[in-house]
This record gives sequence, structure tokens and C-alpha cells, in this order.
Amino acid sequence: MIKPKIIRKIAVFFILLLYAGAISTEISSARQSESTDKLFAVATEEGAVYVYHSANLGFINGFIVERRQRGGEWQQITEEPVYPANGGSEFEFMVEDQFPYLQEATGKQMSQEVYLTLMTRRTLNSIATSVFPEVAGALGNLYVDENPVLNQQVEYRFVVVNSNRQPTGKVLSGEFNLVPGRPSVPENVQATNQGKDVQIIWNYSDLDYTEDGVSRFIIYDGTGESREAYTEPGILRVEGESEISHSISVDQLNRTYNFNVVAVDLTGQESEPSETFSLQVTDNIPPEQVTGVRSILVENDLVELSWNVSTEPKSVGYNLYRTTAEVDEFQSITEEPLDVLENVYRDSTVLGSNHYRYYITAVDDAGNESEPSNISSIIVEEFLPPEPVSNLQVSRLEDNRVSLEWAPGETADFNTYVLLRKKIQPASNEAFTQINRERIKSESFIDEGIGDELPEGVTFRYGVAVSGFSGLQSDTLFADVHIPLTTPPEPPVDLILRRGDGNLINIAWSASPSPTVTTYQVLRISELSGDQTETTVENVERLEEPVLVGETGRGNRFLRDDTVEKGFSYQYQVTAVDSAGNSSEPTLSDPIFNRSGTIPGAVRNLQARNMDDQIHLRWEQVSSPDLNAYHIYRGQIPTGRMELIGEVRPDTVNWVDEEGKPGNWYLVRAVDTSGNLSQKIRPTQAVD
Repeated sequence: MIKPKIIRKIAVFFILLLYAGAISTEISSARQSESTDKLFAVATEEGAVYVYHSANLGFINGFIVERRQRGGEWQQITEEPVYPANGGSEFEFMVEDQFPYLQEATGKQMSQEVYLTLMTRRTLNSIATSVFPEVAGALGNLYVDENPVLNQQVEYRFVVVNSNRQPTGKVLSGEFNLVPGRPSVPENVQATNQGKDVQIIWNYSDLDYTEDGVSRFIIYDGTGESREAYTEPGILRVEGESEISHSISVDQLNRTYNFNVVAVDLTGQESEPSETFSLQVTDNIPPEQVTGVRSILVENDLVELSWNVSTEPKSVGYNLYRTTAEVDEFQSITEEPLDVLENVYRDSTVLGSNHYRYYITAVDDAGNESEPSNISSIIVEEFLPPEPVSNLQVSRLEDNRVSLEWAPGETADFNTYVLLRKKIQPASNEAFTQINRERIKSESFIDEGIGDELPEGVTFRYGVAVSGFSGLQSDTLFADVHIPLTTPPEPPVDLILRRGDGNLINIAWSASPSPTVTTYQVLRISELSGDQTETTVENVERLEEPVLVGETGRGNRFLRDDTVEKGFSYQYQVTAVDSAGNSSEPTLSDPIFNRSGTIPGAVRNLQARNMDDQIHLRWEQVSSPDLNAYHIYRGQIPTGRMELIGEVRPDTVNWVDEEGKPGNWYLVRAVDTSGNLSQKIRPTQAVD
């Protein structure tokens, strides 16, 4: 039969395994993914060295232990190989008092089943060996060096052998500087309780237990021989956690417990106890919340409260609380708790024109008070509305916020001020909007606006009224304020120019996104004669005085310039103007060349004669309103390439080719201001 103390330990250990299951699985998985060939060692205060390995050697393999000092030769320190228990019976014998823990942890009863489970399930194996050195030895994971070399660099080597004591080729090694000692002490121990449930928190290094040997913690009440352990065999240490928390349940209330925590290493060696944290564990769990609180007005100055009787066995009475708008916090209206069976109370201290709110708490025999009940509200009316405010001053601040200030009226029925706002210019059908969402008790307010700003160019009307707890409201006092339009509008976009029929250019653009725009102003800012195809927005030559082409309303975004001439490049800008006369940045167009759509007439009756070794040319005048020049061409044959050799003004009809010779062929073409050339006709040959 298992002893009660053992049963308690088993239960604690089983909870411990559940708590650490996910963490130990991560540790086990990490070790398997990194390497199983790992040794780690801990030296006890008495000088023994516990050397663990994390390899999975199986059921039949063991190991021979060798040791050497730095620079020395290997020495075998085991006469016989170290093997795990050869079956369940030997395993149960070797672990002794720990076997009931292992039965509970594995869920098995037979010794062979417990043994096989721990040999095959690495998570349970890892936890059990880190908690019990006896289990580590029985599973073949531990060697204890009773005559170690201490305080200097020492290397251990585990040579894995099979059941015939023959090396398998697998070797585990590790180098350590083993200093005898005990684990460091846990720090900052604190405890809180809720009834018999106590939570204890402490701090410890967040290292892995293979680095400093500490694998678990034990919580004690008291010190010395009379101390009592609350968490045997212990609370597993979790790598990476420097603050550890654990909950326990104590046996008695109204008693002082002196909690301390010790760290336990892989050898079972405990640290010195931490500083003791004394906790008076009392019944501090409050009763259940009171429900069903109701209030009715029995008479003009009498409110009756009722509620459901508390079913909490330890409740002994009730406290009643009340508040009004004049009091920031609820205040008790009962000097002593009402009896637990008394669930009706009449409040005769109420006044008219007030809004009262009540809640009730249950109180137990330990003085614990429940959470507040539901709040029950009631208005004690008075049929006279509050006095209105006076001297309302409304002014615009520099950032277009609006400041409101007023003088209060004299009234006892006061709950809050009600602040109203309405746009009146430009005219709209909007109703007044209440701009305060919270209760306002002061006589001033800053209106941040609609979406954190007030629109410009708008006149607002503000109103202030007093609202009482009775639900009645005073007359409203009004005042107006204008928010000037000072921010220039956004410029129009997508300015496009197109040539029209005859001497005109069409100008079109997209609207400015600003709603305050009333007109658009169009200016011609450059005009250059000739085909300025290389002119860009950046290098165009501006007019000293831009020419106003015209203005349009906000709904018309098209204008026609009929004052342009053919053969000129032009550039325009459009500016948005709002109702206050603010102008946007101008939007510039690309330059446009106003080219003629027709070509000049052909040059006819060309004559070419040799006189004094020069070829004299003469032709018939071309009739064209925008004639700009004549181009003279010369070639060697009439059907070949003709070379441009000269240019004359449009009022000239003769030219001398000083380098010409009889037999050369000549062609003259008219050119207008748009650069259009007349048609070619048959060339004329120079003769003597």
C-alpha cells in the first residue's frame, strides 16, 4: 500500500509532468536535432562528480568511462562497463522510493512496462533523469565519479560498448572545470493568495540546466527540520525563463506562512534557502455580486431600493452606495451593514432636481466586500427648468479652432452644459449638432472642429444650454463666428492645348480639388515666332506682361484664344481663384506651335540666265497672306537631288547665284510662317 505522503508526491509530480510536457518536448526535440553526443557534469559540495550523457544508447549498450587532465593521458576509471538495468525488476530495485512517481508519470503499473516506457519515450526519460539521479543511473544515463580531479580542466570520455563489451565506435566526450559547490540561491521571492490558493513568484538565471546543473525548484514553508515541502519532487526549470511562478494550495486559513525556495541540481543537492517571504493567508475571497437592484420613487422625496437576497453562505449583510452629479464618487449611505435577510431600503435623504445612482455590495464575516452590483438610476424631478447661461463669447483662434466662454446661471438642477453648432453661411439646411459627447461642468470649451478642423470661409452659429438631472433643459443662448478663407485652393490639373480651325487655340483643364474655387483665370505667358518645336516648359522665354485670355466660372473649364497668329509658339497658365480672392499656384501648359493648315502656292515662271559668269534668277510673286520667305535650290540634273543654296525675303523675286554655271537646274519654293513649303514644280535650266 502506498503511503499518503507518497501519494501526495505522486500527484505533484504528475502535475509537474503535465506542466513541463510541452517544454521538455521542445528540449528533447532540440537535442535530437542538434546532437545526442553530449556530456554535462555537476560537482557536489562533498566532491563527487555526476557526469550525465544525453545519447540514446538503447537497451544493450553501455559505456566505459575514461578521464584525463589537460595535456595528460587518458585513464580508464571504470573497471566494468556501465549498463542500464537489464529489465523491469532490476530497474524497480535500483530506483527504490521513486518507483511510485514513475508509475503515475508513465501510467503503467508493472515494473517492466514502466522500464520500457522510460527507455523509449525520450520526453519522460529526460524529465525523470533530471529529477532523480537514481533513475538516471538505472537508465544508463549517469556515471558518478567518487574520486574526481577538481578545480582544474578535466575531460571525460564515454566509450560506448555493446553487450559483449566491445566498442561500437561511438564516443561521447566533454571538458569541464569542476568546482565543488551548491546551486545559487533563488531571489526576489514573493507570494500572494486568494483564499487557500497561493501563487509564489521568484527569479533565477534563465540558463539551461545542462549549463549549471540546476534542474528544479522546491517551495518550503519554514526552515530547518520543521520545514514542509509543498512541491516535491520539484518544479522543473524552463530554459529562457528568469521569472518562475507556481501555485500551491495551503491547508489552513488565518495563519502566517514563511515561504522560501531552494534550487536543486541534477545530483539532488539543494541550494541554501532563499530569503523568507511571510504571508498571512486569510479568507480574502469576496462574496458573490448582489443582483437585481431596483429603485422606485415612492414619494417626491423618498426612493425605495430592493434587491435579491444573497445566497452566499458566508454573507452577513449589505453596504449601500449612492452618487449624484454633484459627487464624483459613490459614497456609503449606511453606517453599518444591513442584515443579510433585509433586502429593502428606503432613502429619505434625496432632493428634487437630482439624478441618483445606487449600487449594493455583499459583506462576509471576514469583512470581504463583493464587487458592486448593477447600478440602478432614478431621477427625482423638479418641474422648473435650469436657468440659462449668459454673456456667451465665441471667438476664432489662430489655428481656426473656436473658443466658447459663458457665465453660468443659478440653478440646483445641473447635470451638464449642452453645446450646439450649425453652419449658417453658406446657407444650408443643416440642423444643429451637439458637439460635446462628454459631460461638461466648466464654463469654457474649445471646438476642435469637424474631423479635427473647421472648414474655412464658413460662418457658424453656436448655442449653449443647461441640462439638468431632471431631464429639463434651459433656453439656449446663441452667438456667431466666421472662419475666414485664407488657405489658397489647390491648382487645376491636366492643362491641355489644342489647335483649332483658323487663328485660334483651345485651352481645357481639369477641376481643382478644392471646393472653395469660384473662378479660373487663364493667361498667355509666352509667344515666340517661328517653329519652336524644341521649346519646353523649362526653357521657354516668358512675356514680360502675360496676356489675360479670359476667366471662367468653376463649372466651365474651357476657353478659346482667338488672338493668336500662325507661325508662333504659345504657352499658357491656369490659376484657380476662391471666393476670398486667394489664387492657387499656376498650372503651366506645354508650348504649342500654331501651324497653318494650308501651304503657299507654287512658284511659277522661274527664269535662269547666265550674265557675267553669274546665274541671275527671277520668278513670279506668290500671293499668300502668311508668306515668310523663298528657298532657292540647285541641282546637276532635273530629277536628282536639289541643294538648298539660298533664302530671300517674301517681297523679293530675284536672286544671283555667283557660283552657278550654265546647265545647272534651279527650283524656287515659297515658305510660310508655319514652315509649310509650296509644291515642287519642274526645275528650270540656266542658259546663256
